[in-house]
Amino acid sequence: MRIIDLDTVTDGNPSGRRISKDLFLYHGTWHDEDAHSFRLDTLYICFVEKGEHSFVLNSQHYTVRAGELLICHPNDFFSELRYSKDFLGLMLYTTLSFASTDVDPLSFQVCLRTLRYNPIISLSQQDSDVLRQYSSLIESRKLFECDNTSVTSTGKICQAMLGDIFGFASKQPKASKTNSQKRPSIIFQDFIDLLASMNKKELNVRYYAEALSLTPKYLSAVCKTQSGKTAIEWIREYVMNDARRYLVGTDYSVKEIASHLGFSNFSFFCKSVKKFFGMTPLELRNSPLDR
Repeated sequence: MRIIDLDTVTDGNPSGRRISKDLFLYHGTWHDEDAHSFRLDTLYICFVEKGEHSFVLNSQHYTVRAGELLICHPNDFFSELRYSKDFLGLMLYTTLSFASTDVDPLSFQVCLRTLRYNPIISLSQQDSDVLRQYSSLIESRKLFECDNTSVTSTGKICQAMLGDIFGFASKQPKASKTNSQKRPSIIFQDFIDLLASMNKKELNVRYYAEALSLTPKYLSAVCKTQSGKTAIEWIREYVMNDARRYLVGTDYSVKEIASHLGFSNFSFFCKSVKKFFGMTPLELRNSPLDR
């Protein structure tokens, strides 16, 4: 499964713009269809100006249409992306910290929880017009041809826009966990959220099962039903992707990384990396394709 983070989006979408280390912005048409599954590693926001965009998000089918706003969490799972021929949208990929800069912290958390079960916001005409004005302002600044000073200013504009977006979201009815959000789906998402939130992952399924008041067997069965992978497979994937980030993004030694990730056996860590990535830790660190 692919992981979509800011670096991936930047490399895979040359028509967009990396505003800062915390923000990537794209405005325009989009016609590609993607049948693959992938996991977001950013907050993803899409304002549809024309047409529509359909997809599967965390095992649920959705369609977002013109005048609507889609807000997805880091660790959400996407698949079956489809865009209408007349699609036009403003898409932002951003970190939670950047998105919440101009938002009341408590309101921001309430918004995120509400959006977990209802990610599509139907905007009023007034709110929709506000986002269209932001979109026009960004275009008028020739975003994709600007210098560093203009990029900084554009980042400020985007930050103001995000403040308004979450202001719109805070006005939405507080959604409850409806019948469409079956208990297994909720359990699976809670497991992924817990796993992703830990800087140092526990390597034992029992830890997560106990935290969610479940048995390890039931948690693993839910994960398998919801995603096709068992709980231990998800743990390994997250741990290995943490390993990759440390190997290619820090100067820590391989032994330090293995210890930090909870591997008491250095040899087992090296074998795990080799099995997952097809490369030893040092080969992964020195591979230009993974930088």
